[in-house]
Parts: sequence; C-alpha cells; structure tokens
Amino acid sequence: MFMNNKKTRLRNKSSDEYKNNKKPKGTNILRNIKFIIIAFIIGFFSSVLILNFFNKSSARNDKVTIDGNIIKGPNYTATVKAVEDTVKSASNLVTTEYFYKDADTYVNYREFMGYKVPLTTDMSVFTYKGKVGIGIDLSEASYSVDNTNGIITVTLPEVKIMYNEIDMGSFQYAFKSDSILNNTDMENHTQLLEQLKNKTSNEVNQDSELLQKAGENARNVISTFLTSAEQTKDYKVEFK
Repeated sequence: MFMNNKKTRLRNKSSDEYKNNKKPKGTNILRNIKFIIIAFIIGFFSSVLILNFFNKSSARNDKVTIDGNIIKGPNYTATVKAVEDTVKSASNLVTTEYFYKDADTYVNYREFMGYKVPLTTDMSVFTYKGKVGIGIDLSEASYSVDNTNGIITVTLPEVKIMYNEIDMGSFQYAFKSDSILNNTDMENHTQLLEQLKNKTSNEVNQDSELLQKAGENARNVISTFLTSAEQTKDYKVEFK
C-alpha cells in the first residue's frame, strides 16, 4: 500500500514537472516569426550586394562567370572627335566607280537672224568613254558615341556623284562631216562635254540599285575604319 502510494506520487510529480516545463504554443510561433524575419533580412541584403556587384561589373563592361570570376571587358572611352579623326582621311569617300561607253550625235551650224546659214553645218556620230565616282562627303556626316553600351552611331549624308570624267582620248568617229565655213573640234567644245556629262549623271542618279550599292560600300568602309582603329575597335557601329 505504501509502495503504491509512493509510485502514484512519483507519477504525479513527473506529470507536474512535465506540465511546468512545457512551453506555451505562442512562444514557438514567435520564435518561428523571428527566424523568418531574420532570414528575409539576410536574403534581402544578400540580393542587394549581388546585384550591386553585377551592376558594377556591367558598368565596367566586364563579364562575370557563374563561379564569380570576372573577365575584364573593353574600356569604352572614345569621343566624337576621336571618331572624326579616324575617318577624316577619307573625307571624300568614293565607294563605287561606274565606267561607261556611250554614243552620240553632234550637229553644229551657224545662224543669221534665226536662219541656218548654208554650208555651215558640222555633224559627227561618235563614241566615247568615261567614269563616274559615286560616294559620300564625310564632312557632312555626324557621329554620336555611347560609352555605356559601346555603340558608335553614324549618320551619313545621301550618296551622290563625286566626279564625272570623260576620257578625251577615247573619242572615235563613226561619221564626221565638216562644213567649209564651220569646222568644230568636239574635244575642245566645253558645252558639248558638259551635255555629255549631264546625260550620264542623270542616268546614274536614276539607277537606284547602283546608288544603293554605293551606300552599302560606304557603310562597310566606315565600319572597317572604326573597328580597325585602336580607340574604337571594341565598339559596335550602327548607321542612321
């Protein structure tokens, strides 16, 4: 009987101790909330530090590998003047030459009071050769430099005829008739040469495919200039 009571008391004492040592449910909830808040704060500041690290590397144009190593990128420090100095050697940039051979007829006579004077008519049927240079005037171009993204933007003028030359030694006559009173030397006739040049220039200006090709060549030449120069070699070149 004594033993049973003692055991009972022991069991009761153990039960009381268990009850006294057991923590309220609210305490565990508060502890979990504290852990969540601390984890959030650590995660937030870690994210800020990581983003700041990548942004600084991006601003330096560096590349950051997955394992955190930095591959040093190009240093973009070019100026508009540096770009202009790079391409100024090609101020009148001829990118396409058009060689031509043409035929024409020339008639010349003298007039008196609006009437053609007899025996003064010269006529020639002839062929001739020449060449036209097509390109751009780089003094009319403009440039902008984006050192953040490493981009040079070039705004080019319209493609135009840079020169039109007739080979004076290329004239060949299929027919030539000189009058007694009027002997014309076509090769020294300034007005005739201008007419022949204007005729060819009009044909070239109407050839959209030829002009487009000249424009493409101009862009390729300028890109080569800029990507070959030491100060601008790492830039991307864009055109307007």
